[in-house]
Amino acid sequence: MDKDKTRGVAVPGLLKVVFDYPFDIGLIDLYFPVTLEQEGEIALIKIKRLEGVQVFDKGKILRESTVDGKKEITTVDLSSKDEKTQELVGYAYDDIPAFHHIIGDHGRSSYSWFYVRVEVFFAINDIKTAWASPKNSSFVSKMTNSFFNKFLLSYRDATNDIANKYLTHETDIVLYRELYVSELTDEEKLLPTMSVMNADFIDKKIFYPFFNFTNDGKSNPFPVVQASISAPLKNNVRKLEVTRDQALRILHTSYLPASIPIFNEVLLSSMERLHVDKDARMAIVDLDTAVEMTIAHYLFVFLTKKGKTADEIINLFDDGNMHSRKLGSKGYLTTMNRVARLEDFFNKELVASKKPPIIIKTTQEYINWNTLVRKRRNAAVHAWKQFNEVAAKESFNVAQKFIRYLQKIGDDLLTHKK
Repeated sequence: MDKDKTRGVAVPGLLKVVFDYPFDIGLIDLYFPVTLEQEGEIALIKIKRLEGVQVFDKGKILRESTVDGKKEITTVDLSSKDEKTQELVGYAYDDIPAFHHIIGDHGRSSYSWFYVRVEVFFAINDIKTAWASPKNSSFVSKMTNSFFNKFLLSYRDATNDIANKYLTHETDIVLYRELYVSELTDEEKLLPTMSVMNADFIDKKIFYPFFNFTNDGKSNPFPVVQASISAPLKNNVRKLEVTRDQALRILHTSYLPASIPIFNEVLLSSMERLHVDKDARMAIVDLDTAVEMTIAHYLFVFLTKKGKTADEIINLFDDGNMHSRKLGSKGYLTTMNRVARLEDFFNKELVASKKPPIIIKTTQEYINWNTLVRKRRNAAVHAWKQFNEVAAKESFNVAQKFIRYLQKIGDDLLTHKK
């Protein structure tokens, strides 16, 4: 948080960020713990499935005005057609600007679909300044997006449902975010993180709208809203509710750091290109990238076991490195060479385990990938060839089978060695 905007003693507490996500997610009403490996942060996410017409209508907004040379914040009733504005303005403590965001004429947005209401809970070092500057406002949005995207990755991995999109600042598909806060008591401040970020603990806490009082000390009945001018993304697909096993997998993978291989994330994201963006050509390009990342993943693991450092491995994959180029067909610079090197590592482990060696290039998984994914990718990239939805779905099934083939061998060998 922006320390320059902090006035007085910091007030540790919890944030609750609420927003409508314009895709259905087939989850039951549970809290899902989510961790971010790099930031070392933890959050709880709760999903409520909704449908029908969703109307966001504040009716009243806060507007900045100047009276006798003094800046004031007044509440404007938007029910009158004479009052028309596209600006939401609010202030935090000590007259610090809280937000200046556009939402639409009369402060109203309406849209219809199957969608979910998302609640993201996480701890913050000072609830007074959560929205006290553009930097802090951006921090809240960034953390909310990061937690939700990690959760969405786990959901995708468990269900193979890719008719949804990750949240980004650049292409924001969320029309608004409401912010609520709850202060921690002196006793609660001493509790470990896992005790605070707990469903039972959260359910007992009372959350108040951030900036609960206007500058004149009167209660403000609605929360600060960070709004977006993004057009709503229509999605009328009602998803199947997840199974118990899928829900348990989401709980497991969203909490554990780096528990889903990056190539699985890319594999599923490729179908987002098809189903959401309607771009079959780029879906096929991403599918082949997922295969390449699978091969690179296991090469990295086996080369590390062999004693290579990360920098040495990166140099092996660098076609600008003279030593790597001198290795020729015995090197790692082309995809086919990497397949051959991976086969060498697999067979070394298989022979050591007294199992028969394999020839990857003679397997049906490899042949289908090379024909229906690799060659299509090359045509898409080098000849700008377009493909239809049928071809992209076929390439997805083929790429997934080849990835699972390599993944099973690699994981079995690595587990056997542990």
